[in-house]
Amino acid sequence: MAYRRKIVAPKKTNWVSYLVIFSILAFFLVGLTFYLLPFVRYYEMEKALMERDVGTVVNYIKADDLKANLLKRKGVIALRPSNPTSQAPLSLVDLAIAWYQKMGKGGFERTFTTEGLYALITEVGQGRGVEESTGALINRIIKNTSFEYESIDEFSLRAKDPQGRLVGYVTFRFQREGFNWRLVDIQFPLF
Repeated sequence: MAYRRKIVAPKKTNWVSYLVIFSILAFFLVGLTFYLLPFVRYYEMEKALMERDVGTVVNYIKADDLKANLLKRKGVIALRPSNPTSQAPLSLVDLAIAWYQKMGKGGFERTFTTEGLYALITEVGQGRGVEESTGALINRIIKNTSFEYESIDEFSLRAKDPQGRLVGYVTFRFQREGFNWRLVDIQFPLF
């Protein structure tokens, strides 16, 4: 009797398992991207301030809400004197303090326009032409900030003043409009 050899078909690839794994990975990456998007917005605002790109900063704020919220909190904040020889790059905390200091004076409304914001940044950033590398900026932001979601459409980021003028953290509130996050409120520490 002759031995019959059994022909075995090659094993079929189970594409369903690959599809499930790929879908889970894609879902995780999309979720992570949406989770970190407001933090990236803060980074972009810091970078735009460092580069004196006023148009980008104006696009990332919701001027009417920000003005109204700043005027609601009009009061006294305790500022320590800053170091005049400090070469720290311009930050969003510097801009927030400048807005606060302009609040009682004329021209506060104008500081939310492109021209007014450029004048304010020029005034605040006088003598501070230091530019950080991207890595140094990211390290400074990670070291000096913490963040949390207040809801699916609201995000808070607490930042420490790099010049030490404020004792506590300044809280920046961002609100989502589609995929865009815009600055709507700034809260200063009470002490």
